[in-house]
Amino acid sequence: MRKPAFSWIPAEIKSYKALYKGRRYWVFENDFARPFDSHTDEKYDQLLVYDSLTDAISANGYRSPDGTIHGCSFWGQGITFECDDPAGMVFWIKSIDRWM
Repeated sequence: MRKPAFSWIPAEIKSYKALYKGRRYWVFENDFARPFDSHTDEKYDQLLVYDSLTDAISANGYRSPDGTIHGCSFWGQGITFECDDPAGMVFWIKSIDRWM
């Protein structure tokens, strides 16, 4: 019997619109009609990065009018970053993780 795809991602997170699906990281769009956990800030919590290794949200972000994603990691005092797409969010989170 085959294991369901992404079985390590909690069902609650899978209920949101996924923008990036990886082995460790899952980027999804927060739904403010039913915001994920305590991520209710409609500006900064539009996009969330779930880390399956820590079972927690490791970054949030929002799309600016020009389409750029502005994000912030939740490690230390928070490190901000900019990228073009959800895969870029994962790139930055991996980079910050290696740096710390």
